[in-house]
Amino acid sequence: YSRSMLFSAAAFGKSRVTLSGNASTDSYNSDIGAYGGINRGSNGDVITSGSTAGAITLTGSSTINGNADTAPAGTVLLGPASRVTGSITHTNNDSIGEVSVPSELSGAFSGAAIEIAGSTNQVLTSGNYKMPKIKVSGNAQLTLNGDVNIYLTEAEALSITGSGRLVVLGNAKIYIDGSANISGAGVVNNSLLPENFTLYGTSSSTIQVSGSGVFYGGIYAPEASISVTGNGGVYGGVVGDIVTVS
Repeated sequence: YSRSMLFSAAAFGKSRVTLSGNASTDSYNSDIGAYGGINRGSNGDVITSGSTAGAITLTGSSTINGNADTAPAGTVLLGPASRVTGSITHTNNDSIGEVSVPSELSGAFSGAAIEIAGSTNQVLTSGNYKMPKIKVSGNAQLTLNGDVNIYLTEAEALSITGSGRLVVLGNAKIYIDGSANISGAGVVNNSLLPENFTLYGTSSSTIQVSGSGVFYGGIYAPEASISVTGNGGVYGGVVGDIVTVS
């Protein structure tokens, strides 16, 4: 990706990025098909605007299959078994912009929260939605069918737990003022195209992606602490203040 684009790297941390365990980054071209085989590259760059020692830190057997770049005063710390396959530089002067909720969402009528559990299925069709929160648990499923834009305003804005899942059938954008916990089955993006789902965070809260679910999309939350854990994967880009992948 060009660094002028919204997602300029596999992971971009305003303050720092940490990889641990067996975490790794790499790249692929979603325009030509699924990840894997010959569609697997070494452009999984990790970038930070951090200017401290260990602004990018790798421990365990973690690997950046790409370049690592910090701000001029920052450093990259590598554990004995970790590595960066590309270049290590300290030239980054990129800034990441704030998140602005579109006026058609911020000024929309605020409806009731969505809280579904058990084996409940609910569908939102194309449109703009403003509500306090979304909570999906048990075996419940919330389907976003079409061009769906959502603004969540509560402190605990988005929660997907148990075997609950958020299914994206079209092109969805979710803006949150609070925290997000995406675990279990998580977000199921049927197109497998990362550009069809983006989660935007407006505040200095936390966003957690965990469990074994596969996340196809982008997370853009420049003030938030973002953690990606478990056996799942993120196919897209992550932008936060502090990004941790383990």
